[in-house]
Amino acid sequence: KKFVKKLLQGGPQQQVKSLDQLIKISTQMMKTTNSERFHEQWRMERAMIETSEPTEVAAYIQKAIWKCEPVLHVLRLLCLRCATEGGIKAKEYDALRRDIVHSYGFDWLFTLNNLEKLGMVRAATSRNPWPAIRKDLALVDDDVDVEHPKDIHYVTSGYAPLSVRLIQVAMARPTGWAEHAQALKMLPGPPPDEVDIDDTPPGGGAGGAGG
Repeated sequence: KKFVKKLLQGGPQQQVKSLDQLIKISTQMMKTTNSERFHEQWRMERAMIETSEPTEVAAYIQKAIWKCEPVLHVLRLLCLRCATEGGIKAKEYDALRRDIVHSYGFDWLFTLNNLEKLGMVRAATSRNPWPAIRKDLALVDDDVDVEHPKDIHYVTSGYAPLSVRLIQVAMARPTGWAEHAQALKMLPGPPPDEVDIDDTPPGGGAGGAGG
C-alpha cells in the first residue's frame, strides 16, 4: 500500500504516467501468477516446506522430467526437496538421475554431480532435520493476519523465508544465535559464530575523527 501511494504522488501527469506503469507491471506479473503451472508449482513448494510429505511431490517432479519442463525448474525442485526431506531415498534418487539424463542429456550429469558436492542434491542418509528447524525458527504460520502483520510470514502467505529468519536471529538482542543453537547446527555448513555488532557511528563516537 505504501509503495503504491508513493508511486502515485506528484501532479496529474505524473500520476497518470505512474498508474500506467503500475498497470503494465501488474499485467506482466498476472500472466505468470494466474497460470495453472505457477499455482501447481507453488502448491508443491509449499507442500515440501510445510509438511515434508514426499509422495505427491515425488510424482510432480517425475512428471516434470518426463514432460521435459525447463531443467532449472526441475533442479530447483530437487534441491528444495532434499533440503526439506533430508535427501531422497537412494533407489529413487538413482532413478531420478537416470531420467534426467534421458530427458535432458548427459551434460546435466555434471551439474548433478556438482550439486551433490555442494550437498544441495543428495541421497538420504540420516534423519530429516527440517521439521525441527521449521518449528524452532517458527518458519510457518497457518494463521496470518495480512491486515495487521506481526512477522515476515504475511509476505509469502504464511512462510517466513529461512534467509530472512536467520538475519532476524543474528540481530536479536541479547540472545542472538544462542537461543536457536540446536536448529542452527542442523543447517548445512559450519555453525555461525556470534557477531558483535558495533553500534558506534562512523567517526569514532564522541571524540570524532578530528579528536
